[in-house]
Amino acid sequence: MKLLVKISFASSKFLCNFYICLCLFIHRVITLLDNFIYFFFQVSQFLIWACRFWSRQFDPAYK
Repeated sequence: MKLLVKISFASSKFLCNFYICLCLFIHRVITLLDNFIYFFFQVSQFLIWACRFWSRQFDPAYK
């Protein structure tokens, strides 16, 4: 009986560690995706600003 309790405790401890690692991995993936989306948004904002600035250089209506 004690062996069965030890085995069940070891398997529950393994499952707990597995779920903790899985949650940390999912959190890391979501964080990386969030950082990538934020970086892509910043780059796109800069490109929009650069295109507007460049178009104003050659638009006679702005002179």
